[in-house]
Amino acid sequence: MVIENFKERYLALKAEGKTDMQVARLFYVGHNSLYKLKKEHGLLGVSSYKPLNVTDEQLKIAVSNGIDKNTLRLRIIHHGWDVESAITTPKIPANERWRYKN
Repeated sequence: MVIENFKERYLALKAEGKTDMQVARLFYVGHNSLYKLKKEHGLLGVSSYKPLNVTDEQLKIAVSNGIDKNTLRLRIIHHGWDVESAITTPKIPANERWRYKN
């Protein structure tokens, strides 16, 4: 797979704060293909770690709604949810998730 100026474009997107999932979507590739591209261009060490910026009160609201800190991190940082939606939207039980897939 050849993507013109991949390294420069990838680094620019990371500088904007994009996650690898968001970058993969922008390049129209899956996570495995993105991994291979990063490996080819020497970018495997590039990290996009961001701290979870929620208050103690927001975290308590999330926990009271059955949302653990890992789910909260995934929703806000990985999937780009706003904090209010992330702490108030209930988790869908694993045995019911099939109903929400297209």
